[in-house]
Amino acid sequence: MTSSIWLNLGLRLILAAYVVWQQTGQGGDTGYYLSAAQNVCDGNWGGDMFRAPGIAWFLCLFKPSVGTFVQTTLLWLAGVLLIRRTGNQKIGLLWLFDPVLLAMSLMLMSDALFGLSVLFLGVSMQDVLLNRDKKSVKAAAYVGVAIAACTLVRVIGVFLGAFCLLTLLVLTLRKSLPLRKTAVALGVALLLLFPKIYWNGTHYGHWKLTLQGEHWINTVAAMVENHGSGLDPYQTEVKFLSERPHPEPGIGYRIILQHFPVWLFLTAKGVARVLIGHLNVEWTQLIAGFVPIGPGWFSVVSHLPGAHVKGIWLIPWTLGVVSFATFCLWVYFLTFKSVRQAGLDVFSVWALGSIALLALVPQVWGDARFRTGVWPLVLLLWSWAEKRRAQQLQVDANFKGIQER
Repeated sequence: MTSSIWLNLGLRLILAAYVVWQQTGQGGDTGYYLSAAQNVCDGNWGGDMFRAPGIAWFLCLFKPSVGTFVQTTLLWLAGVLLIRRTGNQKIGLLWLFDPVLLAMSLMLMSDALFGLSVLFLGVSMQDVLLNRDKKSVKAAAYVGVAIAACTLVRVIGVFLGAFCLLTLLVLTLRKSLPLRKTAVALGVALLLLFPKIYWNGTHYGHWKLTLQGEHWINTVAAMVENHGSGLDPYQTEVKFLSERPHPEPGIGYRIILQHFPVWLFLTAKGVARVLIGHLNVEWTQLIAGFVPIGPGWFSVVSHLPGAHVKGIWLIPWTLGVVSFATFCLWVYFLTFKSVRQAGLDVFSVWALGSIALLALVPQVWGDARFRTGVWPLVLLLWSWAEKRRAQQLQVDANFKGIQER
């Protein structure tokens, strides 16, 4: 391994030690996750009904201080394995030094584990889609495991898993993929998800994974309905529930349809934040220990307590915004350039569809931390396109050599 890879590990461990020492990695929903983890440690292994239990299980198993080191080291190992798998050091370094993955690996949130799960799913789907004629169902079983992992870490994994299974089903119906592989992937995923569903059904009376999806769409509707009111997302949610203490099923979708142009505008901003958004807030919190409130150029309104960025401090803030966006756009440009040169195949189509899905599902709540799910698929897509292009050029060179002889 090169010095850059070892440098990255050293950087991660130093940052992890600092974050644990200063306790600056507890932002966002960390309080909820720590409470959920304590609930699991107290014997309620299935967790509560609201969110996926993956991060609570992780924090119960490793505890917050150790968990920070384990999480960032796992992401480092994933980068090393990515280099070995693709034979492309550039792709691995883009994973290892990506500022979003690096920052979220130091925070006690679900984002880093979700990125790892999506990488596992992308690799497994690649093995299934590119080896459709092989009899072994091992890769299909891995797809099922990865779908379950994504879903148990973050509920958005339901949508990604459904898209994976739909892709496999379409290939099966077109007789391009044996039925047993699709059945194995589906069966393994259901088998691993069933214990959580059973727990929720017997303890809470809801035979489903979480209630977050129902709550989520209502928070989206609240932001759409109150757009322009000056309220921040949390205030719109309070207003929504005060006006509707017991929301009727489907009310969120009806509100979104009534204000569809507003939803479209806010969702477009959310998608942009996922794809090219900055992490000025997270990195400032990790290093300096406080939450800055930046100008709302492209973000949602926020009335949370924090230090407002003004005057000369707008210079580093702007540099952060521009550098994050430039870095992401550079990677996307080179990825799609490679895909265009190599042409589309079944894995490329699946990866592009999954990237679009992960960028769109957060809707108005889109944020740069959701890029932890997008990034592994972008890198897998880029590395595969470059490999295919190199193979095509080699074939062309061999054919030209034969003609010349």
